This record gives sequence, structure tokens and C-alpha cells, in this order.
Amino acid sequence: MKVRHTLALVFVLAVGCGESHAPADEDGSTPTPDAAPPPLDAGEAPIDAPLVTVDTGVAPSPCDGLGPVACMRAEVGAMGCVPDFDDACCSTCEPTTGCADCQRSEYHSCQPYAAACLGGPSCGVAPTWGCGPAAPSCDTAHVADLDSCTQPGCVPAYPSSTGEPDLSTAICVPIVVTSCTVSCRRIEPPCPTGMVPEGDGFCYTDRCIPAFVCE
Repeated sequence: MKVRHTLALVFVLAVGCGESHAPADEDGSTPTPDAAPPPLDAGEAPIDAPLVTVDTGVAPSPCDGLGPVACMRAEVGAMGCVPDFDDACCSTCEPTTGCADCQRSEYHSCQPYAAACLGGPSCGVAPTWGCGPAAPSCDTAHVADLDSCTQPGCVPAYPSSTGEPDLSTAICVPIVVTSCTVSCRRIEPPCPTGMVPEGDGFCYTDRCIPAFVCE
């Protein structure tokens, strides 16, 4: 009958639509689907995830990390680098809750000329001769502690000796380009603990200055 043939056709179509056939390999076998990758542990980033970098907005400077004398010797651009100092008794670089009734100028960092002398993004104070054209002088400076004076760019200088530095024997001298330069043939004079011989560009001055000056 016509009805029976129609029902048989519907049944065949329904069975055919419900089946899923994967394409066979050349040998007639059905390929196995690729296994899904294992789930990542909590907090684990994908292997091919791009590295995330943080831009602080401040470009590194060739002056960064230099000691005072190395800073003045650096040839960076037309103006070079300048050492700047911070008053440890009333800091502008590391502000505290208040200021002490004293003055102690300590070496802070090496800065590009523009930052130290032209009002750039720098704290601290550059010595007047660091920005030029004033001549180095510490005539009005006083010894503040073992390795600092009251005036920026000045450090205590001790007579050549051994043992612990004696503050009563120290005077303030300017840090200049030749402070660590010696070319004469002479035995290096002894210095108190934490001090190194001062040079004048040719030989020893027979004074000793804080070691950080020549780092």
C-alpha cells in the first residue's frame, strides 16, 4: 500500500539523520579525536601568553648608579651628569614627618644636567660648581658627621692615619673630578677605616676622604 511505503521511507530517513559518520583513514579505520588539553591550574598562564611589562614612564639614564666622581666624569650628551645631594636633616628626596634642627648634606644620586640644574624631575640640590661656572669651594662648610658636611658637594677629609676617623681632625673639601686620580709613583698613604686617599690629579694630598666618593 502507498501508506506503508511512505512510513518505511520516513523511518529510513530518520535513522540516517541520527547517525554520525567520521571520515575514515586510508586503511578504513576511524580516526580517534585529538584529546582535549588538560585544564590549567589556578593562576597558571598559558605557555604562549605574552609577557606583561609595566611602563613607569621614566626612561633609564646613563647617569644612574654612578658615584660622585664617576658622575662628574661621565660624558653624556652636551652637558653630562651632575651629582646631587640631599639634606638628611630635612630631606626632599625621602620626606619624613618633620625636619631636625641640623644640616647634613649627603650624596644622593647622579642626575642628568637638565634634571639637576635646570629644574627637571629631580630632588636634592646640586653643588653650585656642579652646574657651573662657580669654582669648587667648601670655605663655609662644616663637618656634620663621618662622611658628610653641611654644604652640598663637600665631604670631610682626614689626615692620613690608621684606626677610626677622628672628627676633630677633619676639614670639609669639595668633591672634584680629580679627587680620586693619582699618577705619581709613591706608596699609597694609610687612611682611617672607611676612607681612601685623596688625589689632586697628580699625586696624593695626604688627606683621606670617604670611600663612596671614588665608587
